[in-house]
Amino acid sequence: MTPMRTAGWMRRWAPGLAAAGVLALFVVPRFVLLETRPVIHDESLFSYHSLIFRERSHYTHLPILHGPALMLSLGTVFSVFDDTIAVGRAFVAACSLVVLGLLLALAPARTRWWLAPLLATSPVLLYFSRFVRNEMFYNALLLIGMAGVVWGLSERRGRAFGAVLGTAFLVSLLAVKENALFVYAAALSFAAAWAVSRAWRRGAEGTEATRPTQASTPPRVPHARRTATWLVGLALGTLAAAAVFGVALPVDRHQEAIEAVVGAEAAPEGPLGVTGQALTGIQKARVLGHLMADSWRNARESWEYWEGQHSEQR
Repeated sequence: MTPMRTAGWMRRWAPGLAAAGVLALFVVPRFVLLETRPVIHDESLFSYHSLIFRERSHYTHLPILHGPALMLSLGTVFSVFDDTIAVGRAFVAACSLVVLGLLLALAPARTRWWLAPLLATSPVLLYFSRFVRNEMFYNALLLIGMAGVVWGLSERRGRAFGAVLGTAFLVSLLAVKENALFVYAAALSFAAAWAVSRAWRRGAEGTEATRPTQASTPPRVPHARRTATWLVGLALGTLAAAAVFGVALPVDRHQEAIEAVVGAEAAPEGPLGVTGQALTGIQKARVLGHLMADSWRNARESWEYWEGQHSEQR
C-alpha cells in the first residue's frame, strides 16, 4: 500500500475507529462483571425496596431513601428482567451512558474528542456507574432536562418540544432526590444574571426610537407560545412528581382513595397496584387523581426529614 493510499485510508477510517474506541471505554467498564462485587449497605436498601415494589406492586415512601422514583423505576425493571444485583447495576450503568452522552452533547464541539476519554475513565463517574444508588438516575434525568432547556432556548431552533421536555424533567427531579432544590436555586441565579445582562445590553444600545420592521421586531405570538410551552412543561413535571409521591403513599391512603371512588362496600382491600385489576381504567385514573392530590404528605415528610438531617449535621 502506497503512502498516499495509507493516508487516505487513515482519513477515512480513523474517526470511526476513534469513536468505536471511545464507545468501548464507555460501555465495557460499566457492564462487565457487575455481579462480582459484594452488595454494600446502600445498594441492599435500594435493591430490597425495589424488590418489594416488584412483589407487592406497592412501595411506601421512606425519606431516608430520598424520593420514591428510583424504587418504582428499578422495581419495574426487576419485573421485566430479573431481580438480581447485576440487573440493578446494569440499570444504573445504562443511566450513566445517558449522562455521558448528554455531557458530550452539551459540550462545545471542538472539545468533545478531548473530553470523551476523560469522562469515560473518570474514577468517580465510573464508580457510581456500577453502584445501585440514585446518583446516576438523578443525573440522567437532570441532564435530559438541561439538554431540553438548552434546546428550547435555542434562538436558531426555538423548539417548543425541548422546552416542555426539559422543564418537565427538571421539575420531576423532586421525586428522585431533595437535591433538586439546589438545582432550582442555581437555575434562578443564572436566570437573574441573564436578566441583568440583557437589561444592561439593551441600555448600552441606547434608547433611540426606530421604526419597527418585520425583520427587527420579534413577533409576539411565537413569544407567547414559547412562554406557554414552559408552563406546560412545569405542569407536566409537577403532575409527574405528584404521581410518584402519590403512588408511594401508605396503603391506608390507597384504601381511602379507592373507597372514595367505588364506595366502601365495593372497595377491594390493598394498594392500587394490587387491587387495580378489580377496577376499570377510569376508576384507576380517578384513584390516582386522589393519590396525587394527597401526595403533598410525602413531599412534606421528605422536606421535614432532610431539613432535620441537615440541621443536625451542621
